[in-house]
Amino acid sequence: MDQRRDPRTIAGELVHPSTQGPLASNTGKPVKTTLIRITAATVLLGAAGYAMAPRATGYVSSSAVVNAPLVALIAPFNGVIRADSGEVADPVATGETLFVLHNARSQRSHLQTLDADLAALEGEISGVKKQILDLQVHSDSIDQRRQARIAARTAWFEIRMREAEAAIAGSRVNIDRFKKDRERTAYLTKIGGMPEKDLVRAEFDVAAAETDLARDLAFFDRVKFERDTLSGVSGADLSTGGADQMNDRLDDIALRITDSEARLQALGARRAGLLTQIALGDSEALAQEIFAPVNTADGVIWVSSAAAGANVAVGQQIASVLDCSRRFLEVELPERHFEDIAAGSLARVQMKGSRETFFGEVVAIYGSGARTNGDTHAASPRISTTAGLRAIVNLPDVDVNDIVVSSSFCDVGRTAEVRFEMADDGILARLSGAIGYLSGLLEKDQHPDDARLQITSWNRAS
Repeated sequence: MDQRRDPRTIAGELVHPSTQGPLASNTGKPVKTTLIRITAATVLLGAAGYAMAPRATGYVSSSAVVNAPLVALIAPFNGVIRADSGEVADPVATGETLFVLHNARSQRSHLQTLDADLAALEGEISGVKKQILDLQVHSDSIDQRRQARIAARTAWFEIRMREAEAAIAGSRVNIDRFKKDRERTAYLTKIGGMPEKDLVRAEFDVAAAETDLARDLAFFDRVKFERDTLSGVSGADLSTGGADQMNDRLDDIALRITDSEARLQALGARRAGLLTQIALGDSEALAQEIFAPVNTADGVIWVSSAAAGANVAVGQQIASVLDCSRRFLEVELPERHFEDIAAGSLARVQMKGSRETFFGEVVAIYGSGARTNGDTHAASPRISTTAGLRAIVNLPDVDVNDIVVSSSFCDVGRTAEVRFEMADDGILARLSGAIGYLSGLLEKDQHPDDARLQITSWNRAS
């Protein structure tokens, strides 16, 4: 009896021929059927591995939407639009004025009051300046007259001093003459030629001449002192007092000039304060009269303003701008991948409907309980499950001047497929192991019954 093992196929399993009854006589057909099944399984596992290879080493999310911040422009006052924002989807560059809104009411009534106060103050300042100028002119005139008087009085004193010097010289001559007469009279009286009374008279004449000399010397000293006092620092005229009156007048004018200058400084300080108030009020009035916001980033008009000439109320949204410089992707993933994706890692992005792919950087990851700030974003978040997480992926800059970009609102609202690289490759390893086992069965000259044992061992190991 031939003891060689001849496998048969019963209900899709490999069995020993001893379990078969009369059917065991057909030994070729079961082996051929087994080999066909092994080949088909290998092909199917290979196709499945090829299809699942991207997801075996990462995660591909098809729930992703392009988003960007919206800048809403609110009317700060009731006004009239003088220049509109343009049409929806029109590009707006950085630094471009979006629209111009004029206040319906004038805010310059307070400024008009300040301007009137400033005009009155400037008139008062001009009056004080003129007063100071007039006082200075009057003071100069008095000083000129004073100097002329001093010069005249000085010249007069010089003449008086010469007169005094002449009188002194005459007195000294008289003294000498009277002394000689006294000596002659004294001699004659001694010899009896003249009476005694003549000698007494001669003595009196000498004494009188000496007194006259003393008087003339004193007069000379007085005139010299008055001259020196008049030409000195005080400028006092001791004879008439006219110079003193002029000096007092000059002192009074100097005090009035000092008071006027102090008043002028106070008025100047008030004027500076008014100018500051007017400047601040003018800038505030301008801010309250004209609202002309300037765009801070490249974008497109999301909501356009009303046409020029339209009225708007305070608090009303006039327009909104889509900030295309801060586009990002909101990607939904299962929350089990929260620790598998880190900020700073790259993700491959492919917009749906496009064949191009590009990379974006993960900048933030939100759990399922985080609130979304949808009020400031153009597109609604796509998270629809409480068990999901949201990854934020930055997108590259775009040129808003490109008509394709601006007309599509910088792709905001488009969906995309995003692939994240992950470290878990267990599925791919198991598929590769299965394909390796089955391929080995076809390459080796192995009995089908032994193949069954190897497949069972691989399944247990997996």
